[in-house]
Amino acid sequence: MIITSSWQGVAPYLGLGFFRTFPRLFFNVNLDLGTYYLSAPTTTIVAIGALQPNEANNDQLQQNISNYRWLPVLQLNINFKL
Repeated sequence: MIITSSWQGVAPYLGLGFFRTFPRLFFNVNLDLGTYYLSAPTTTIVAIGALQPNEANNDQLQQNISNYRWLPVLQLNINFKL
């Protein structure tokens, strides 16, 4: 059985950067905390054999994940100057 979910379209991002973005000396570390706002996902269930009746659950699966719109991001960056 193969279950796919797809978030199509543009995903705006809102975030905050902490510490220095560009290294003043040779080496720098900074932190980014933010979130993406995604469009409503579409799902597809493909099954063969004994699992084929599970394809009828596609509508329920799509309804269950329709509220997963926010994707949080915590990013640690390590920068160095050449």
